Amino acid sequence: AELTEPYLNELVFQRGRAILMEVRFTNVKLKNKYWGNPYFTKDKSYDISSDMVMFTGRIISASALTTIITDVDYRIIKNEYDYDMKVITWFKSTYGNLPECFTDFVKDWYRKKTALKGLKGVTEEETEFNEKMYMKAKNMLNSIYLRNDSNRPDKRSNRILG
Repeated sequence: AELTEPYLNELVFQRGRAILMEVRFTNVKLKNKYWGNPYFTKDKSYDISSDMVMFTGRIISASALTTIITDVDYRIIKNEYDYDMKVITWFKSTYGNLPECFTDFVKDWYRKKTALKGLKGVTEEETEFNEKMYMKAKNMLNSIYLRNDSNRPDKRSNRILG
């Protein structure tokens, strides 16, 4: 089903739902040009129009840009910018605790990463092996939080949510 802005406002402001969405914003303009820390950034947006006005990596205005945001981001953007929007893809959920199997998985990889950080082996080969295992654990943790450049939509042939 299409997510219209009135329905999005109901989900966020009245029902308190958690939302993850890919959004195409058009006619984007900062409400107060003197606002010191605009929310949209060039590095977290893609398909940005060539007429974008930017200051220190922050987008002041643009004819169009696409980004992936949460309900928390949406609340901030709604306060800071005037815009038109079209939601491309979206997911909703209720707020609550993550499943224990997931939190255990994250904790396990965090423990592995912490134990391996800077761990020297008896031989140079063991030290090299420990460094590789540390990087594997670190990459696994980062992938849980999508903190990898290959997960950026503009770095892949298809979108994260598409």
